[in-house]
Amino acid sequence: MACGDVIYRSTLPHNDGLTITAPGVALALAAASYLWATPGVAPGFFDMFVLAFAERLFRPTFRKDDFVPGKKLGEGAFGIVYKASLADPKAAEKQGDVVVKKATEYGAVEIWMNERVRRACASSCADFLYGFRESKTKGKGEEYWLIWRYEGEDTLSALMQSKEFPYNVETKILGNVQDLPKGIARENKIVQTVMGQLLFALDGLHSTGIVHRDIKPQNVIFKNLVPSKLLILEQQLIYEWASTIFLRSFFWIQGMLLRSNIS
Repeated sequence: MACGDVIYRSTLPHNDGLTITAPGVALALAAASYLWATPGVAPGFFDMFVLAFAERLFRPTFRKDDFVPGKKLGEGAFGIVYKASLADPKAAEKQGDVVVKKATEYGAVEIWMNERVRRACASSCADFLYGFRESKTKGKGEEYWLIWRYEGEDTLSALMQSKEFPYNVETKILGNVQDLPKGIARENKIVQTVMGQLLFALDGLHSTGIVHRDIKPQNVIFKNLVPSKLLILEQQLIYEWASTIFLRSFFWIQGMLLRSNIS
């Protein structure tokens, strides 16, 4: 050592880099379990900041002038629902009828929830096309509009009132008449198919952290296809949503429209 040089030695232990310890591993596993546990903070973050942004680049958009409202399907505290068609004849022929809702309450949250469900569990939800905000035609302020693909109007409640139930549901849900005599075995097959698809749809929502809270025959509808698709609605009015659904306690919204395929 040259004259005048001074060497300082630290009394702290030498750092050999990252050290893996049992408490550290336990903490990392606990954090990962929390982030991916239902309803999933990490998947929700990815959905909101990546998938939602990418989806806006490719999905078609609509404005109020793009559709022509038709028959009113329902009205409630949260808005008015119409069966409608697109104003452009070519687009209307390709798209078919739609369901349009003019939201009077919580429109922005309802749009967010429908988009979230569409991305997270598309096989269990109705085809939500688009939601937007526009200035009111009369008066000041803005209003929210939501658009779904038209799915049908035959509710399970109405079909259950027939003396032919459950046989009047058979061709809708199975696509044909079973080669069985009328009786318990045939009825069980029909009812089990309905319940199986209903539970499948609910499982898709529950895996996303959404609870329906109002399952009843009035809220179950059959799509106009053979074999049919089973839809779940909220509220006794067709395509009207009313009861509360919670998502991680930060947002709440009226009930959702769900769909599951009947194979």
